[in-house]
Amino acid sequence: MTGGAGPAPEAADPAARRRRVWRVVGVLVAVLLLLAGAAYALLVSSLTALTGVQVSGADRTGPAAVEQAAADQLGLPLLRVDDTAVTQRVEQLPWVASARVERRFPHGLAVLVTEKVPVAAVPADGGAPGVVLLDHDGATITTADAAPEGVPLVQVDVAASGAAAVRAASAVALALPQDLRAQVASVTATGPDDVRLALRSGQEVRWGAPGDDDLKARVVALLLPREGVTRVDVSAPLAPATA
Repeated sequence: MTGGAGPAPEAADPAARRRRVWRVVGVLVAVLLLLAGAAYALLVSSLTALTGVQVSGADRTGPAAVEQAAADQLGLPLLRVDDTAVTQRVEQLPWVASARVERRFPHGLAVLVTEKVPVAAVPADGGAPGVVLLDHDGATITTADAAPEGVPLVQVDVAASGAAAVRAASAVALALPQDLRAQVASVTATGPDDVRLALRSGQEVRWGAPGDDDLKARVVALLLPREGVTRVDVSAPLAPATA
């Protein structure tokens, strides 16, 4: 009767087993050293240190203000840059609606800014010089010496017309569609039901009270281009009038 096969020579050789174990240990040590080196290079060394910030979309804010928001991150390895903190600081700048921060290896940080759009300018409080710029939600963006090009100025005599007239004129200015807003030089009101638009062309639109703004804008777009029209009344948009 033939006996079973004996153990493999290497398995029966303690020295061979030790050599195999040491080979495995050597491979593991090499992998760990590589990982440690990579971690050191990415998290500690200056190989990926932040050296510059690229800014886009900050036309009104200015690149310098955005760069300052990330200044304390300069010199840090990119993986340790606190992009959340940079984003929050940038979004606190007056003109910034939102910001996105992206790492650009090996040494850069890109900050992509979306700015607020001013849709109306109202006189500064208390008779102070300049105007306050409002976004489409009616929130204050910042102050300025004058209304920028294409932003209508709300001009209402509060003493003569009352605070309700100011609110009505502001509501109309904020509700204007972009194409019509760009044509408006100023928005006035003698009362909450008598808002008027003075256009840069010299034409005038009697808007009336706030409300039905989309319909009124469409009627204005149809009537204003007609030859000889200097004034359009859409206070009752289903029965408009021209002069």
